[in-house]
Amino acid sequence: MTFAQLNAEDVEGVSISGPPIRLSGSAAEYLALALHELAVNAMKFGALTVPGARLSVTWTRLDAVDGPALRFCWREEGVPVLATNPR
Repeated sequence: MTFAQLNAEDVEGVSISGPPIRLSGSAAEYLALALHELAVNAMKFGALTVPGARLSVTWTRLDAVDGPALRFCWREEGVPVLATNPR
């Protein structure tokens, strides 16, 4: 199965939620790149490789003093921590 074929509905332990948000073209591009990197890492090393692990993706819109902002959260639980200094 390739990433393009993988849907959140196909994977147990994945939840995705947030309101509809309109982004500028450049903001959407940067967010798409970040999501792609996070998803690939989760498929190689993270929550999408460990039975029983959970992946939660949420976002909210914030009304900040200097304009609207996006709070985005990617949380993986039940994944063992890899050694940061492998031998």
